[in-house]
Amino acid sequence: MLNFNFRHLSFFCAVVEEKSISKAAHKCSVSQPALSMAISNLENLLDGKLLDRTPEGIVPTSLGHSLHELASNVQFDITEGLRKIEALKDINKGQLNIGISPSVSHRIVGNLVRQMRDLYPKLLINVVHGYFNELQEQLLTRQIDMMLSSLQYSVNANLNHNHIYSDELVAVCSTKHPLSQKQNISNRDLEESFWVFGKAQLTLFPEFFEHQLINTLNEKRNFLFTDAPLLIREMILRENFFGFVPSAFFESELLEGTIKKIPIENLKLELPVHIFTPKNHSMSPASEVFIELLKTTKEH
Repeated sequence: MLNFNFRHLSFFCAVVEEKSISKAAHKCSVSQPALSMAISNLENLLDGKLLDRTPEGIVPTSLGHSLHELASNVQFDITEGLRKIEALKDINKGQLNIGISPSVSHRIVGNLVRQMRDLYPKLLINVVHGYFNELQEQLLTRQIDMMLSSLQYSVNANLNHNHIYSDELVAVCSTKHPLSQKQNISNRDLEESFWVFGKAQLTLFPEFFEHQLINTLNEKRNFLFTDAPLLIREMILRENFFGFVPSAFFESELLEGTIKKIPIENLKLELPVHIFTPKNHSMSPASEVFIELLKTTKEH
């Protein structure tokens, strides 16, 4: 079994990041000979060369790349572990990083953050706004502790998810759309219009989208499918397409006065909002408190 010196690993990481022995030594507050000796000890331990000198500076060998990736993960785990140990002693000294997608009610999240602030005034709370795939990646790399989003078709197997509450998916068009001023929009109006749909919507509501709406529109081919949420918004706002968005979109001041709900008779599409957390990772005390508050939201 290899017996790594964690201090030597940090020296090695500094050399890779600074591309210089002298800069790394200065960064680590050690002498250059001491740092060079630490690198030599690691190379002897692994029986291989870790670094190469190039005109651009010092770069890792293939073995060095592998060690740097390992060492970086170890450093992150140690830092994160120390943060959680500190938080166990006092949640006020901890940190909570939450990711939310556009489908999540800002009012609900704002109320939960206020409750957390009331309970733990010194707790550092970061709320990150983004789309599902980018938030999922941040959660998997532990840049955030949890994320709130509508359920998607591409949930990573390394994540847990639990239903919190349900929103509603509503049909909308731009307030500049000619039909937006009509009091009553007929089925013929809807059939003649252009539509844009998210692929996740099709997955969540196959009966409605595939068998009702798409079949109706299919003859004219006047619809578009996309995985890009920004494209959906742009097609609705600028290209006079109809589409479906979570009703939480209407809480955004940026969209105020730009989109209008279109009533469709006998249509109610419930959009489940879930909380996502990593599997096989212990939750911080602050995360556990936040989830308990979320459960209260679900019950009400």
